[in-house]
Amino acid sequence: MFLRDTNNRKLSLLPSQRSNEALDSRTQNLVAKLRNVSEQLYHEKVARLQAEAELEKSLSLLQATLESTAEGVVAVNSKGHIVSFNQKFVQMWQIPEFLVKSRNHNQCLTFYKNQLKDPDNFCRRIQELDSQADVEGYDTLELKDGRIFERYCQPLRLGEQIIGTVWSFGTSPTVCK
Repeated sequence: MFLRDTNNRKLSLLPSQRSNEALDSRTQNLVAKLRNVSEQLYHEKVARLQAEAELEKSLSLLQATLESTAEGVVAVNSKGHIVSFNQKFVQMWQIPEFLVKSRNHNQCLTFYKNQLKDPDNFCRRIQELDSQADVEGYDTLELKDGRIFERYCQPLRLGEQIIGTVWSFGTSPTVCK
């Protein structure tokens, strides 16, 4: 709003009106910036949701592949935590549900040892393989109930870094004498 003096000349805006216009201008700039940030966040959210969907799809495919194998498979990280396994592994070793849920490999080792004819050799072999994390290994295990498992292990890698061990167990065919 302009004021006019008695000679009908325009006078400058009142100070409060100038202040309001400046405030309106700053508010409009901030609103525009917020809209831009909001739009960027929306696009980032869509991209993250797409990436999560792809990751879930990959994990599902990996788990289906792991479950479809005829061997029992378990992956253990370097801290002794079971990071993955299939149901065949649980069935072969007859692992109780509470141990499966614990995912504590050391507790499971105690359970495995109690089923073996030669638990000392089993433990010695694990120590050998653990001390040489980048080595693959193969051996056979005789269980007290007469079953024989073939055990194969290889390093669990994340890129080039070894982060644990993958163990696979298969049943050995019975040899006729």
